[in-house]
Amino acid sequence: MQRIEQVKTQQAQQAKMAEEAVKAVTSRQETNKRLSEETVHMAEDMQNFVQAYEANRQEIERVETEYTKQKKAYDTKIYLNEIVAQLDRENGTKNGIERYFKIEKRELEEILEQTDCSESLIARFPDASYWGDLLPAGDKIWVQYDTDYSQNMLPVGLVIENPLVDLGYKDARAGMYLFDIQEMYPESEAEEARLEWRYIRYLWYKDDAFVYYYVAVSEYGDATILYITPR
Repeated sequence: MQRIEQVKTQQAQQAKMAEEAVKAVTSRQETNKRLSEETVHMAEDMQNFVQAYEANRQEIERVETEYTKQKKAYDTKIYLNEIVAQLDRENGTKNGIERYFKIEKRELEEILEQTDCSESLIARFPDASYWGDLLPAGDKIWVQYDTDYSQNMLPVGLVIENPLVDLGYKDARAGMYLFDIQEMYPESEAEEARLEWRYIRYLWYKDDAFVYYYVAVSEYGDATILYITPR
């Protein structure tokens, strides 16, 4: 009888130990589950943080890009206004080709150095590099200086790509097609000049003060760039 009681006691103890072991395993599982859930939440929080950071970074870049764009546009406007004012001071008039030939290279460079717009105003038309030293004097207008450096030198030529600029020989304007100009003023025959790797076609006219060269640009379908020089 006593032996039976001992066996029952041992069985009860073993059952209790097994129950405690099950509880311990269950507790660890629950702890691991909580840790796993916390890890998932932390990962989600980190992902959300990274996404928010990237969105903020992109927004900052967009604002900086827009600021740079607006600043260049503002500087370009300031530069062009300064050029117009300088031309008016030089000539005392708001019209005429003459004023472009009265501004010294040094003065133009000083105005350009004060702004951040040289890149946006650079001459980009085909073969622009063959035209020598061009400095912007308006919207798609450049004054040409001799390549022999002198700060006080005056322009030797005027290059116009903008068809809205109301300058040229009689009614012929930059941007018009070579054929149309020749029909308007047939006294000039189309001539050719050779660059390093190709020929260009042009018409030329003159009046009492200037010579006007209308240079066809094949990339523009023979629309012209106007080049003006003093006689």
